[in-house]
Amino acid sequence: MNVITMTGYVGADPAIDTFQDSGNAKAKLRISTKRRSGNTRNGQVTDWHNVICTVTDVVQNLIEPHIQKGALVSITGELIYESFEKNGQTVKLPQIIVSDRRGIELLQAARPKSDSNEADQDGDATAEDDLASAEQQAA
Repeated sequence: MNVITMTGYVGADPAIDTFQDSGNAKAKLRISTKRRSGNTRNGQVTDWHNVICTVTDVVQNLIEPHIQKGALVSITGELIYESFEKNGQTVKLPQIIVSDRRGIELLQAARPKSDSNEADQDGDATAEDDLASAEQQAA
């Protein structure tokens, strides 16, 4: 069984594609997660994941109106690898495909722009910091 579940922060506003002929829609999201690593200054590494949601009603009723950069989401989907050629080398790009209505859950909305601007002025508070804080609270 090929199932991956993760919780992370949306790194940019989702890219929504709507197909005129069918009315179907899909969304592309970038999700950041943190993992422990003894090889870094702060003991953590940020990983970025490409997520594609192919469920039209989830895109139209959840992602488009409610999910934006900085939102904390839970993702459940199938891990696939997109292959392409670059400089004569085959590159495999991992992607998570969400094809089930229950595959995306909004856990925490993004902070309002005014709050995030104030927090980001010193360059310290980011969505990744919020993820680390949430992980510490869960532990």
